[in-house]
Amino acid sequence: MKIEHIQEYVVPTIALAVGLGVALGCGLMIGQGDTKLPLLIVAAFAVMSFLLVVQEKIWVLIPATAMLGGKIVALPVPFTVAHIGILIAFGMYMILKARKIVRLKPKNGIVEVWMWIMLVYMFVTYVRNPVGVEAFGSDRVGGKPYVDIIIAYLGFWVLGRSTASVRESYLIIFLGFMGNACLAFVNFVAFRFPSTTAPLANLYSGIAAAESAEGATAVDEGGRLSYLGGVGGNLVATACSFWHPFTLVNPMHFWRFAMFFAGLIAVLLSGFRSGLFGMFEIFLLASFFRGGIGDVVRAAALMVVALAFLVGMQGNIVNLPFPAQRALSFLPGKWDYGAKSEAEGSTEWRVEMWKVMLDGNKYIENKWLGDGYGFTHRQLEIMASNQFSGSNADQQENLMISGGVHSGPVSSIRFVGYIGLAIFLALLGLVAWRSIRLVQRARGTPLFPLVLLGTIPSIALPFNFIFIFGAFDADLPNVVITIGFQKMLENSLNAYFAGTEKAAPEVIQPPKFRPIAEFAPAGRK
Repeated sequence: MKIEHIQEYVVPTIALAVGLGVALGCGLMIGQGDTKLPLLIVAAFAVMSFLLVVQEKIWVLIPATAMLGGKIVALPVPFTVAHIGILIAFGMYMILKARKIVRLKPKNGIVEVWMWIMLVYMFVTYVRNPVGVEAFGSDRVGGKPYVDIIIAYLGFWVLGRSTASVRESYLIIFLGFMGNACLAFVNFVAFRFPSTTAPLANLYSGIAAAESAEGATAVDEGGRLSYLGGVGGNLVATACSFWHPFTLVNPMHFWRFAMFFAGLIAVLLSGFRSGLFGMFEIFLLASFFRGGIGDVVRAAALMVVALAFLVGMQGNIVNLPFPAQRALSFLPGKWDYGAKSEAEGSTEWRVEMWKVMLDGNKYIENKWLGDGYGFTHRQLEIMASNQFSGSNADQQENLMISGGVHSGPVSSIRFVGYIGLAIFLALLGLVAWRSIRLVQRARGTPLFPLVLLGTIPSIALPFNFIFIFGAFDADLPNVVITIGFQKMLENSLNAYFAGTEKAAPEVIQPPKFRPIAEFAPAGRK
């Protein structure tokens, strides 16, 4: 054995010895009845092995876990699964950057500059209204949204230094769908079999559950199967990303037809008007990017005919499920009285909160600069007392204290004031503008589905944030992550074009993936 090759033998030997020692220790603990610590050790080794294998591709964890907003109950950390995905990716990237494996340094544009303006404004807001946690005896508590912003920035940092190949773009789409599908399935099991809710909730906190006299039981929200909204919207968005929307309503294309209508049914059963409107937005925007304004007009006409058909059938030929009627009740028709009154009551309930929030200074002290995140101990006591009353007025007050009033502009005024709202709206406009440019650049490439799927929500977000549904504390971290995702898409397109001989390449057929043939701008196959 040559001395210069000694490290080739020493490192494996040490690794083998450590592995055997850990295995022996875990075996002894299991033999003594202690299973929790060995399982955590095994999980830690599995994560380490996974990191060593994937290395710079660890960034895929960020989009793969993005929809998992619950916590793994067994882990002694206050982070969601989505947060853990970002933190693991960031930690691995710091190691890779130190070893000079990751060398890509993204260039900042006007979007990044405006994002920094928004983040600096948030820092000033924090200094003006410092907030901590109750355990430390802070005057104001509830500063978790600031932590969400910091973690989102770490995700932005990682994604901005990442690049996806064509195959990896399909993997991201698949993992996003599987995450939504698994989450919907787990909630479905908890809803259909209430006895499973408590055990499932002890594993993952993102279970739609409530306490009843019999214990934890899965519940829907006013008859709405809310857990279907995510997977339904994802199915529709994925179908519109791979194929021209007009072909999705053609039974001759059976599988894409089935995929689209499965998503439509899931969205209707979720019972949210915002989810249904979001599906219409996806259909119209995908039609625009496929065929221009002419296809948008034809798509809008198609939707009007489809809605008229549903309205005509309802109450005359069939009775749609309650949540579907609730989602469609904004249209004239023979709707169930309970579904229609509940939907109308929800709108009135929100408008009433907005008026109260903006009238006087009980809930917003400084409307120009905002009050920052968090609330006083006195407000925390009021919310705790209201939580058990069950009255609409008390629930409204809790939402007004916390700022979760289902309105983007009003929640922004509560947290960052009119000035912060103006900065954020400008940021949303810039992000939408960059998304449109990315879609235009990706036309005719095999990266087009991922670009379209990842950018349509940000294109629609300015309108939705103002008029449909918005929450500044949740939307700001999402926008920061979206900007990082945009940088990743830019890097991926740059790498793709650098690897081709033409500046504007023809459509490339990846192996075993036929739908990509639909990306030709003139085609509607």
